[in-house]
Amino acid sequence: MLDQSYYAKTDEIIEHYGRKPASLIPIMQDIQAEYRYLPGELLTYVASKIGVTEAKAYSVATFYENFSFEPKGKYVIKVCDGTACHVRKSMPVKEALMKELGLTGLEITDENSKVRLERSVSAPVKETVYSVPEPTGTTQAPSEPKDYISVKSPIVGVFYAAPAENADPYVSIGDSVTKGQTLCIVEAMKMMNEITAEEEGVISEICVTNGQVVEYGTELFRIKR
Repeated sequence: MLDQSYYAKTDEIIEHYGRKPASLIPIMQDIQAEYRYLPGELLTYVASKIGVTEAKAYSVATFYENFSFEPKGKYVIKVCDGTACHVRKSMPVKEALMKELGLTGLEITDENSKVRLERSVSAPVKETVYSVPEPTGTTQAPSEPKDYISVKSPIVGVFYAAPAENADPYVSIGDSVTKGQTLCIVEAMKMMNEITAEEEGVISEICVTNGQVVEYGTELFRIKR
């Protein structure tokens, strides 16, 4: 059973973001940052305070891999091992970290959270080589100003249009958005990154589909000025 200090801190976090359903994810993120995991008792408590069902809160927490119901170590090192990251040489980064930290296997203890990572040997990844055409020396005419804002992914990750599997999307075509409004989430290395509108306008096009892997610079939305 958690002591009252956990609930007092959770109340502070709730008041910071506001008692509304849209605050669920940032509240959970701050709780996990504070305690290095998401206690189930606090998730139930948060749900009752912001007006969502307990089932809804748990569906969001289990949908995103970033949230953990078990305590994590104080320092967490994450190395992406997805296909896009392989192509960008993530394995040498992982190997260099293991060598530097002297890690050879996987070992997890209790609250002290001693961690040793285990390296699995996998088949080598074939490097993709792209040919770049030589410049022709011709100068292109300047393009005309666009009547829309292109929202692009700042990272490699997975695009999620909604905060949970059965939830309504953050935005739909035809929606008016304001500066700073959340448009979607891009999950990278089990971290959820909110993508927000840099200017106000109307969503004229959604360029990717839910669950799609996006690259750095992939166009996600077009917002008509």
